[in-house]
Amino acid sequence: GTEKIAKFAFKYASTHCKDNITCTTQSNNYIFSEIFNDIAKYFPDINHNAQSIESVIDGAIYNKENYDVLLTDNISSKFITSLFASLSGNQMLNAVADIGNEYAMFQPAHSATNSSSGANLANPSGMINACVMMLDYMGQNNAANIIYRAWLSVIKEGIHTTDIFNKNYSKEKVNCSEFTSAIIGKMHAEKVKPVISNQNN
Repeated sequence: GTEKIAKFAFKYASTHCKDNITCTTQSNNYIFSEIFNDIAKYFPDINHNAQSIESVIDGAIYNKENYDVLLTDNISSKFITSLFASLSGNQMLNAVADIGNEYAMFQPAHSATNSSSGANLANPSGMINACVMMLDYMGQNNAANIIYRAWLSVIKEGIHTTDIFNKNYSKEKVNCSEFTSAIIGKMHAEKVKPVISNQNN
């Protein structure tokens, strides 16, 4: 299992133009780190290192951009995922994937809530990015590129749903439908450029 996930991490980094992989586990999980280092020998073009969870926490807080791909064990994964989701600004923006040998499942990183059910206030970013990941996994890279760039453009322009709206940098507070319409508008206007590498290269 460890060998499988380590190979997947390096292949993911290779096909998505990621330069660095960091392995982080509980301090007593030596076997996981050893297998990681063994697999790294087959990918000499990718920088790799092993860090303690404490080091990753410190590094992520001050230099999160240094972590392109993180490989961790099951015990540490939820903590690491929550940490980086928080550092991104809001967990509602993120998506997660469960990828097996034959099947894969993609979903928002956050849990569903009923507090805004039916009120058209939800932030659809997690679901949108889950769809981007799904399309990329299916080899539909151009479609994934277009959707992701449109979503990112809307976020950068300060068009934000209530949960991420901040008067210091947001320009417009919108509901779920308006946010989605803004993304679709970007797609129709073709104001997007590909940023996700072709998985089949």
